[in-house]
Amino acid sequence: MKFKILLLTFIAFLSADLTHAQLNQRFSLQWEAPAMLTMGYDSAVKSLYFKDAKYPGLPESILPVFSKRIALPDGVTSVRVTLTDAAYTRLDPEELKLLGSCTLPAGAQPEATLMFEKRKPFALISLTPFSSNGPEGLPAKLTSFSLRIDYEKTEAVLKETRTYASNSVLASGDWYKIYIQDNGIYKLTYNDMKSLGMNMSGINPANIRLYGNGGQLLNEAAGTERIDDLAENAIQVVTANPGVFAQGDYILFYGQGTRTWNLNPFNGRMEHVSHFYDDKSCYFLTISNEPGKRIQQDAIPAGEPNYYSVSYTAYTVHEKDNLNLIKSGRKWFGEKLDYYNRTADLGSYQFPDMILSEPVTVRYGFAGRASEQLSYNILINDEIVATNTMAKITGSNDYARELTTSAT
Repeated sequence: MKFKILLLTFIAFLSADLTHAQLNQRFSLQWEAPAMLTMGYDSAVKSLYFKDAKYPGLPESILPVFSKRIALPDGVTSVRVTLTDAAYTRLDPEELKLLGSCTLPAGAQPEATLMFEKRKPFALISLTPFSSNGPEGLPAKLTSFSLRIDYEKTEAVLKETRTYASNSVLASGDWYKIYIQDNGIYKLTYNDMKSLGMNMSGINPANIRLYGNGGQLLNEAAGTERIDDLAENAIQVVTANPGVFAQGDYILFYGQGTRTWNLNPFNGRMEHVSHFYDDKSCYFLTISNEPGKRIQQDAIPAGEPNYYSVSYTAYTVHEKDNLNLIKSGRKWFGEKLDYYNRTADLGSYQFPDMILSEPVTVRYGFAGRASEQLSYNILINDEIVATNTMAKITGSNDYARELTTSAT
C-alpha cells in the first residue's frame, strides 16, 4: 500500500546572541481566616488561606499554592527561579488540624514555566508555601520571601527565509500501518509482517524501518512547536542468522498509545490523560534501501549502586466513553446507573506480588441528574471503601451535578 502525503511546514531560522540576566522580587503572604473550599457540588472543607491563594490540587490536596505571573523582556528563551530570604512562622495546633493528613514539603520550592501571550514572554511561578522542617524543626508556613529569576535572552534577527519539507517520508515506498492501544514494548513477528501483505522474500533485516510519533494528545497552546513529519523509531531486530529475516525472527519496539500518565506535583500521584478523538495510535513499517535506526546498548554505570528498589507503583484505569450528557463537547461518561440499573461492575484488575501493607488509592468521577439527593457506594472486593452524595438539581439551568474525588 502506498501513501502520498505532502507536508508544508514553516521553519524560521534565527541568528542570535545569548545573554544572561536576572530579576529579583520580594513577596509577603497575607494569611487570613481559613477558606471554605467546594469539593464538587455538594461538599466543602476548610483549609488555610492567604490572599490570592490558588488550590490546583483539589480534590486530593487542600494545600494553598502561591502563583504569580511575572513579565519578561522580549527574546527570553529559558527561565529558572530560586527562593531566597525565606521567613517562616510555625503552624499552630488549629492550623495543623485543618491540614489533616496533607503532606507538607520539606521546604518551599518554587517552579517556573516560560509561557507566551500575544508573543510576549512571562514566567508563571508557583510554590507551596509550607515547610515540614521550619523553625525549631516544626511545621511552618511561609510569610515572606524573595524570588531570584534567572533567564537567558537572545537578540534574534529573523531572516527572510522559509524552508518547507518537500514531501513526507510516506510519499515514496511501500508502507504498512500498525495500530496499538497502550504504552509498552511490542513484538512484531515474521508472520505478523506477512499478514500485513509484505513480500517476505529477500528482506535485509538491516533495512527494516519503523516510523511514528506516538498517540499522545498534541499541545493545543498557540505557538507550540509542531512535529514536522513522522520520526523514525529505534527498533531491535532479532534474527537467527545475520542478514536473513525468516520464520521465527521478530522486531521489538516501544510504542506509545493514546493514554498518557503524568505525575501531579501537588499530590504526588500519577494521573492519566486520554485522547479525545481516538483509542488507537499508529506506526508505519517499511523496507528501505538504507539501514534503519536500532536500539543501542548503553554503557554500564561505573561503581556500586547507591539505591536498590524492590517495589514500584502500579496503576490502571477504567474509562469508557459511552454517554455524552448534552450530546456536545468532549466530556463523556461510561456506565449508566438509573432506577432499573443500580450497580455497575467495572471489572477485575490483577496486580501480581502486591505489598499488602501499602495503601491503595482509587480516584473516580461521577455525573448525575435527579430531583432528589443521590447517594452511592464504591466497593472493592465486596467491601465499601467510600460513600458519597450528590445534591439534587435546582432549576432549568442546573442540568447535572459532577464530582471527582478519591478514596484510600
